[in-house]
Amino acid sequence: MTINKAAELEIISGLFLSAADQMRRTLVRTAFNAVIYEVLDFGISIADAKGRMVAEAAGITSFIGANDFALKTLLKKMDMSRLRPGDVVMLNYPYWNSAHASDALLMTPVFIDGDEIDMFLCVRAHWLDLGAKDAGYVIDSTDIHQEGLILPGVRIIKEGKLDEDLWSILMYNSRLPEAIRGDFGAQVACLRTGEAGVREIFERFGKARVLSMIEDFFDHSHEKTLQALRTLPNGTWSAHDWLDDDGITDDMIKMAVEVTISDDAFVVDYN
Repeated sequence: MTINKAAELEIISGLFLSAADQMRRTLVRTAFNAVIYEVLDFGISIADAKGRMVAEAAGITSFIGANDFALKTLLKKMDMSRLRPGDVVMLNYPYWNSAHASDALLMTPVFIDGDEIDMFLCVRAHWLDLGAKDAGYVIDSTDIHQEGLILPGVRIIKEGKLDEDLWSILMYNSRLPEAIRGDFGAQVACLRTGEAGVREIFERFGKARVLSMIEDFFDHSHEKTLQALRTLPNGTWSAHDWLDDDGITDDMIKMAVEVTISDDAFVVDYN
């Protein structure tokens, strides 16, 4: 890689990280509930059209990289050809969202030009109430439906216009409708901020150049990962520990893991 290309790669990478950080600032400054703006219970991601993460903003540690699975699941489950500029998709189905039902993920596509999606923006944040069996944080549920309404990836905003019918269902099933209205608005503002930042990058460097550099991001990352793996000893190791209980019974819960390292893979198996 030439010096000029490496410098440009670093600049574009930094601009994507800056756009993600601007999304973070917008969310923190406009959210209604303290779980978002004080605890930072959110995850923010910028991804390419294949759902690969290009940049993220720091929220809580467990949310770093967590939008990857949710977005790729949406790419499999939804007909992406139906999406239009200005659309926002909402997902909180735990088995697709890799979180509990109170964590609402909003996703919007970015169309730089034409009808093809070029990027995706995601923001996931904790909402205070979506009609769970109890008010507040539910920690003793035995079924996902006890945590409230489930949305498996629906267009809640269509070409910039809120779906009022769907929104009324959310509002009338929440004990804190004004809070979720405010947090929803904050997340949408976060997405719009991110879209403006991403468009600025494409306008500055050109679509072909940016998409080429994104491929270089992943090639470089892959190369560095393999270099790091090859400094580790090959083999398989296992360990386990115990949780005091599952929050419902007094039974201890075994947590076990097996790690296998080779020259080209680092496999973690929770069994």
